[in-house]
Amino acid sequence: MKLLKGILFFFLIIIGAALVAALFAPGTKLVERSITVESPQKVVFNQIANFKNWPKWDAWYSKDTNQVRTYSGTMGEENYSYSWSSKNSDVGKGRMVATKVTGIERLDFTFYFDNDGTEESADGYFVIKENGDKTDVTWAMVSEMSYPFKAFNYFIDGMVGPDFEEGLSNLKELVESTDLSSTGQNVQIVEEFGINYALIKRENLPMQEMDTFFSSAYKEIYSYMQTNGLSPKGEARGLYYEWDEENGKTTLAAAVPVSSIEEEDGSSIDLGVGKSMLLDDRVICTLTGGYSASYGAHIALSKWLEENGKELRNPVVEEYLVGPKQTQDTAQYVTKISYHF
Repeated sequence: MKLLKGILFFFLIIIGAALVAALFAPGTKLVERSITVESPQKVVFNQIANFKNWPKWDAWYSKDTNQVRTYSGTMGEENYSYSWSSKNSDVGKGRMVATKVTGIERLDFTFYFDNDGTEESADGYFVIKENGDKTDVTWAMVSEMSYPFKAFNYFIDGMVGPDFEEGLSNLKELVESTDLSSTGQNVQIVEEFGINYALIKRENLPMQEMDTFFSSAYKEIYSYMQTNGLSPKGEARGLYYEWDEENGKTTLAAAVPVSSIEEEDGSSIDLGVGKSMLLDDRVICTLTGGYSASYGAHIALSKWLEENGKELRNPVVEEYLVGPKQTQDTAQYVTKISYHF
C-alpha cells in the first residue's frame, strides 16, 4: 500500500510540475529557419509559390513518397492549396493554404493538421528577399496554444525546426544545381493596386519598339503561366510607369492579371471622350478604336486629375478588352484606361 501511495504521489508531482511549467510557457512560439540561395529571387519564389514543385524539395515528402497530394486553386492567388494523406504516422494528413501572396517577396500560409480526427492549424510565412545576385529565404511558423497545451511550445522548435532546415537545404541544392531560369526568365509576379500580375517590365524603352516588345513579352508571359499552372484572370494590360515624350522613351510592363479582380462600381462622368467612370481611387475611360485614338483619352484623364486636385499614382493601366487577338479590324479595338489617384 505504501508503494502504491508512493507511485501515486510521484505521478501527482509530475502532473503538478507540468501544469506549473505550462503556466510559464509562452502562448506564442515562432519557429524560424533561414538560408541563402545563390539564385535569382524570382526563380526561388517560383519553387516555393508553386506547390506542385514541393515534392522536389520539402522534407515531409521524402518521408513517404507514396503519400497522395492533391492541388486546388491557382498559384499566386489566395486559397491556392494542396492537401496530403499518408499512412506514415510521421506524415499523417492535412492541407496547406496560401492566405496571401505579396509580389515575389512573401507568401503567407496556414497549415491544417489532422490530429486524431480534430483539425488543428498554425500560420506561417516565407520571406524571399533579394540579396544582390543571391536570395535570402526565411521559412517560419507561429505556434499559438492556450493553457495547458502551451507547454508544447517548449518543444515545438525541436519538432518542426529540423524539417524546415532540411527543406530549405533541399531547396538550395535543387535551385543551385538545376537550370530553372530558362523558361520565363524575364517574368515577375508583381502586385499593383491590389492585383497580382505576371509581367515583364522594361525601363527606358524607345517608343518605336513598343509593338515589338509587347508581341514578344506576352508570348513569354503566357508560356510562363502555362508552365507554372497560372490562369489569366482578365485581358492583357499595359502598365505605364513613366512616359517621356520629349525623349521618346517609356518605362512600361506587359502584364496579365493572375489574381481575382473585383467588379468596378462607380458613377458615370463626362470627359468628352469614350465612356468614363469615377471610382473611389481612380478614373476610367473606355474607348473604341485603334491605339492611336487613346491619346485623346490620356489628355482628358490628365486634365480631370488636375482640375480636381488629384495626384496621379503610377502606373497608368491600359486594359486591352478587344485587341489583335480578337480582331484584325483596329476600328473594333476596345481599350480601358485607368488613372489611379
